[in-house]
Amino acid sequence: PLYRFDLVLPEDMIEEIARLYGYDKIPAHSLSSELYATKASQEASDLHDLRQLLRDQDFQEIISYSFVDKKLQTLLNPTESQQELLNPITADMAVMRTNLWPGLINTMLFNKNRQQHRLRLFEIGTCFLMRGNKLQQIPKIAGLITGLCFPEQWGTASREVDFYDLKGNIELLMGQAVPVDECTFKSASHPVLHPWRSADIYYKDRHIGVMGAIHPSVLQDLGVSSQIFVFELD
Repeated sequence: PLYRFDLVLPEDMIEEIARLYGYDKIPAHSLSSELYATKASQEASDLHDLRQLLRDQDFQEIISYSFVDKKLQTLLNPTESQQELLNPITADMAVMRTNLWPGLINTMLFNKNRQQHRLRLFEIGTCFLMRGNKLQQIPKIAGLITGLCFPEQWGTASREVDFYDLKGNIELLMGQAVPVDECTFKSASHPVLHPWRSADIYYKDRHIGVMGAIHPSVLQDLGVSSQIFVFELD
């Protein structure tokens, strides 16, 4: 009946039948089951360990939307086609991200506008890439560093972060999952990165990521004068 608005799910109907039939008439049975523990695959990378390793290196984790601004996404990944939303929440959340850099860049700009100039950020999330006629969801891990290498203190001379600071962070990160001696860094040509300060990252013969300094022309479009170094890994 319509006045029984509390009956919504099949379980509600089962409960109603049991109540009318009588709970005391339903026989009680002891539950039995065989329980066993499964061994975790050693090949599976533990994201908790990866997060902790980055936190130990003074990185801060961010969580950003998978919907990003089309103009910013095109600026940071011009070679990938984007999946546009039919009904975006706002104009600056109109496409699905093809890499994790838009969220990192937006967070960096937000903090720089509030006088936070030393930043080390990372994010683990899903990217949405068109491969043929199919949209693939690919998990990635990415990071960004800018500003001073160390917090200002009297015992250490101040200096800006550089390419090799980020390379060291990445090597420690990859060492958590694969043998570092099987990973190589090769000179890269990326439309968003500086041609002399960027590298493709390989595990054995497989391309697994990219790292480098943001290109000066991209920095100009972002309205940033300081150097920014980024990476992204499968």
